Amino acid sequence: MLIDKLLLTGIGILSVLFIVYIFFFYFKIFFVRKKIGVQVILGISTLIIWQLSVFKIDENFPITWKLFMTIGFTLFAVINVFIGKFLEQCFFAIIFDALWMLTETLVGNLLLIYCETIMDLRLLGAFASKILFLVVIVALKKVFMKEEIQELSSKYSLLLIFIPLGSIYIMNAVFILAHEAKKEYAGIY
Repeated sequence: MLIDKLLLTGIGILSVLFIVYIFFFYFKIFFVRKKIGVQVILGISTLIIWQLSVFKIDENFPITWKLFMTIGFTLFAVINVFIGKFLEQCFFAIIFDALWMLTETLVGNLLLIYCETIMDLRLLGAFASKILFLVVIVALKKVFMKEEIQELSSKYSLLLIFIPLGSIYIMNAVFILAHEAKKEYAGIY
């Protein structure tokens, strides 16, 4: 029992370190990292503590508050770790969290469709969603570096936020409806 608990704790820590790596990989595309100091350590520590404690938040806590807290902690970390304009940091923090939710929703719904006991596969789902998230960010980096996109206007930035948010809503509705209607059709959708 103790070994299982230690193993789960180790996997949780590796998962958080993987997210910190993805965090730096993503935001280095758009911003320059500050030199190591109290502010940078505070930003990274906040991100790590939030990721370690997010699983312990009560299930009855409203999802909208969890979402706002996630965006807030991500934005706080970005402001403390990277140099950039505040509005751009807000935009890319929201996009980061939206892309992350999009990959988690996709992997979660696929596990819901193809696996009967989703709760037994939480670690697999978490790992798969982080790998998919990294793949999406690598693709995003290639697009931004190849096209040499350096700055977006605020109008386009605002419109771009709605793409992953709308995708999350539509994708989740389609998967849940397909799952509820007939399980065999869910795989096709």
